Amino acid sequence: MAGASPGEQNLTNIPLPIGHEAKGLTLPDFDANGHLVGKFEAGTARRLDEEHVVFQKLKITTFTPENQLDLQIDMHTSVLNLKTRLLTSQERTTVRRADFNIAGDSVQFDTNTRTGRLIGNVKMVITDQSHLMGKPTE
Repeated sequence: MAGASPGEQNLTNIPLPIGHEAKGLTLPDFDANGHLVGKFEAGTARRLDEEHVVFQKLKITTFTPENQLDLQIDMHTSVLNLKTRLLTSQERTTVRRADFNIAGDSVQFDTNTRTGRLIGNVKMVITDQSHLMGKPTE
């Protein structure tokens, strides 16, 4: 990954041997230019094999290009594919931003594009509707 030194922890260089578990693991997520775009905080992380890490109680925080808080994602149990950088969970997941909360029964989150897909019993609550309304006409 460009911008990351070989000894640096990130989403493609998780310092965890196969079969081992780490508690309280925090991993930064950098873009190709070396800018911090997110942070993964796991209650526990366990390396399944060369390509997969299982997280328990994972909290993901993403940041805008201006380094402002963007999304907060809470997953109970999830699996990160280190090659594709797809994070999946088959358990209820919640995504929060300043203006909405959305939850679904399962999720796929692409850490490269920072896009996700919630599936099943999706519920969205918009908390700031001011930007959705047109400007009132006089």
